Amino acid sequence: MTVDQSDYAFERELAFLLVDAGRKLNDAYDLNMKPLGLTRSQWRVVAYVSRTPGVSQTELAESIECSRMAISSLLDRMQSKGLVERREVENDRRVRAVFLTDKGSALVRQMNKTAVRVLEQVFAGTTPADRQQLHRLLGTLKTNSTEIA
Repeated sequence: MTVDQSDYAFERELAFLLVDAGRKLNDAYDLNMKPLGLTRSQWRVVAYVSRTPGVSQTELAESIECSRMAISSLLDRMQSKGLVERREVENDRRVRAVFLTDKGSALVRQMNKTAVRVLEQVFAGTTPADRQQLHRLLGTLKTNSTEIA
């Protein structure tokens, strides 16, 4: 039995909408994080490291979708600004763990205040139940997508 591609027109439209929504959300964050002196890569690093202190440079590069060379340069710049520090891992000197400094942690508090304002606008017109359902659905989509790769 052959599946007619038009049967999935709505799902394709949903996929495009999901990608567009994510891009627009990143754009909104970029615009609102700029006054804090942060580029997209920098605010993503700060946000990720704040949630997973001690993350390896390699894992961090994968999480923000950049090369290992790019993450190294980015972290060099962020370290020179006093936002992050890298430490060797005791059992494996090849691995460098990334942590926020006190200055980086203070920046997270500013970022969180900014994020609340952005999220209030993004989720305007939705209910807590809508957001719970969206969370569940996006979790399912993420899991399903991960299993494909």
